[in-house]
Amino acid sequence: MSELVGTVPPKPTAPEGGSSSAKRPRGRLALELVAMRGKDVVGVRHLQDGGSAWVGNVAETMARVSMREYGGDPLVVGEVRSGTHVVQVPPRARARVHGADGIPRLLVGPHRVELREGERAVLVLGAVQIRAQVVPFEVPPSRFKVTAGVAAWIAVLGAVYAAAIALTAALAQPSSAPAHPAAMQGVQERVVPARAP
Repeated sequence: MSELVGTVPPKPTAPEGGSSSAKRPRGRLALELVAMRGKDVVGVRHLQDGGSAWVGNVAETMARVSMREYGGDPLVVGEVRSGTHVVQVPPRARARVHGADGIPRLLVGPHRVELREGERAVLVLGAVQIRAQVVPFEVPPSRFKVTAGVAAWIAVLGAVYAAAIALTAALAQPSSAPAHPAAMQGVQERVVPARAP
């Protein structure tokens, strides 16, 4: 990969007293990358610490992009290391960065853009745009919660099922009394046809 020659420093964030982000529940932060070709979304990644996203001809690519203009090799477009959310702008690629102040800045790579919560960037690679922003990211909680009422109903149903199995087994046991020989003779005559002399 080309060596990066420029860097855009992160802007200081505004104090949180009265901002809308202070009221929002906070989870872990993730770098959200959305690759779009026109209006079609072709790839989405939420990168947490240690994650990276690639474009080009690799197995786990965000978007298939012709890399001829950008050096021919696959490129890392986003990564998170030690809590730093970074968007990599490759040589000759264009980007638009909206800082926390809301003022857009245009860039031509190579650049390394560090994003904070509330900031966003759009990286343009030919016909593909990659929109990046730092968002709170939480793993959704389990939809099924076992409460005391649910556990009680499961226990009652288990007991009814066990009682039904025990009752069925008791009714299906063969009687221990030996069968009368005359009754067995009648069954044998009906099942086995008489032999002709």
